[in-house]
Amino acid sequence: MEQKEETAATSRYEALCRAVREVLHKEGCAGLVGEPLARLQRARILETMERFIVSLGKDSDTSVEQTMERHRAKVAAALVLLPRDELRSLLRVADENLSGWVPGARVAVKLAYEVKAERLALTVNEGIRRLRCYCRPQIDNIENLTREIASFGRAVVMLREDALALELHTATSMDGPIGDVHQHLLDYLSPTQDIFPNLDNRQLNSLVKGMDHLGEGGEVVGKYRREAERRRRVVVEAYVEAVRPALDAILKGSDIAAFVAILEKAESYGSNARVVHAQLGNEAKGEDDAMVFRENLLGRVLQTLDSDELTAFAAWLESPVAHALIEALDTAGRALSSDDDDATAELGKGPYTRAVEMRILQGCVQQQLEDRNIKPYQAGPERAAGPIKVDVPDVAKVLRDVFGVSLNDKGVANVCSGPGTEQVQGAIMKCLRDMLATFDPKKRHVWKDGTDSGVDPTFIIDLPRADYSMKTADGVVDSLYDRTRVVDDRESRAKAAIEKLRTITGDNLRNLQLASYFANQSVFSGLQRILLSAQSPVRLPDGRPGCLVGGVQKVTYQIADDADGGLLLSAGYTIRGATHFMPPSPDGVERGNDMVLLDVNHGCADFTFALRIDEDGDVRLSAPLVYNYDVMPGEAQ
Repeated sequence: MEQKEETAATSRYEALCRAVREVLHKEGCAGLVGEPLARLQRARILETMERFIVSLGKDSDTSVEQTMERHRAKVAAALVLLPRDELRSLLRVADENLSGWVPGARVAVKLAYEVKAERLALTVNEGIRRLRCYCRPQIDNIENLTREIASFGRAVVMLREDALALELHTATSMDGPIGDVHQHLLDYLSPTQDIFPNLDNRQLNSLVKGMDHLGEGGEVVGKYRREAERRRRVVVEAYVEAVRPALDAILKGSDIAAFVAILEKAESYGSNARVVHAQLGNEAKGEDDAMVFRENLLGRVLQTLDSDELTAFAAWLESPVAHALIEALDTAGRALSSDDDDATAELGKGPYTRAVEMRILQGCVQQQLEDRNIKPYQAGPERAAGPIKVDVPDVAKVLRDVFGVSLNDKGVANVCSGPGTEQVQGAIMKCLRDMLATFDPKKRHVWKDGTDSGVDPTFIIDLPRADYSMKTADGVVDSLYDRTRVVDDRESRAKAAIEKLRTITGDNLRNLQLASYFANQSVFSGLQRILLSAQSPVRLPDGRPGCLVGGVQKVTYQIADDADGGLLLSAGYTIRGATHFMPPSPDGVERGNDMVLLDVNHGCADFTFALRIDEDGDVRLSAPLVYNYDVMPGEAQ
């Protein structure tokens, strides 16, 4: 409850501060910023507070001084809900401007601050009591201990600040007990106890900071501080080790695709380094701090280069291909990040971040050249002067190979490889739900002799037209339908396929039928509807959505045991050598003259997803639709 009241009071106070600032701006103080504005703002608040106290008037049954004392106490009761730092700042301004015009306000603020200090002293006393209880490292709760050390250390620092601001002797009188508990903790944490292997990063940071607040920790706290430094160093070294091959890809082979791919893969190492440093007390607050942290990491990588390598890499970073790569990464990243689909927007972070890193590298390289007193682009004895040669057209291939993105000359970025958007996944899931809703267990194929096959009729029809396989528990993939048997008729081969399938489904006849029901063309109906709509993931370089027409199409199904009594069905659809691209028509009517002729070498696509049929016959999407396509308009004959 008290926390909520303090939050509400702080919110109201901040609203008052904003109102005062607006008044000051109207009075011609718009040029003031920072601390000067804050001081003037607090002075006005104190004036307002003084007028309020005076306006309350005199009580009829008490003296003027008693009345004013009661009024000041009433105001202090409201002020005590404000943060300590703000009360101390108000008191400082009141002292600086004390000339008889805000005495009541000053007393009210000091009273509120003293209440805060008294409560803090109680907190410190309670901390002393609790910390003295820790004496058995083997069974004590280390998480609670580190949290209490950090809290106690902060409280002691604030207590000393309050004593100084209010001219109190509270902190001095408690120096003895605080010193005793400090020594108790040093003994507890002595090198013979060695509890730090059990500390996570946050606990380690809390322990070191808390002990530092209490006083000199010597070798005892030093070993914990060194452990924190070791953990910071380890994650930085891991990042350097992950990124250095990217620089080698340029220096040894001019491989820009490998360069970008390695940087992309190393992002997780950079993220881990930021997290660990934050947990250990070096948190990057805001974008500027995050940028400085990234710059420091990349700078450490560059320190591993010798002078010749640094010179050659600096030359490459200023080459036409490097500038073209930065521009392409930046453009693709910004284009994708502005997409309405969250998943697509998320994909934009990769190329955009790599562009940022390359710009940081340009600055870091120049700084290191200067620090080493090396002239820009000065080649060593075994290196040719000037930038490393790479063809600019390779940039487009890098975007596609590393990020699955194509970018045209007008800055239109298409995701040509990756998971489908939310609309695409939604269409697949809706299809599965609709199929399950219309599933009829009584509808099964009947053999020529009148016996029940146990499978859906569509399965029998599709068996010769698609590639069906099964995956056994030990990972062996075996074809369901044998196309090499030319003597037997189609029915005998279908029966053989079902018998193989029974080795996976066992006695679960419902799952046998469900597997056969979903393993047919209908499972792709949701995908086909999306491909014929404006939400199609397949797009021409100019961004127009649509589907591929013509060429050779192939459908695959793989059925496997999910090791939990159910089945996994992986479905795949591919098309090769598509001749045309058909955009969706607004009225849903296909028009042949709207089709775009395709380059015969750039008309292919792959789509895969998987569903799970559990032991009870429930069906859900277990792996989202993932696609890959290559589409390029051809020249009309």
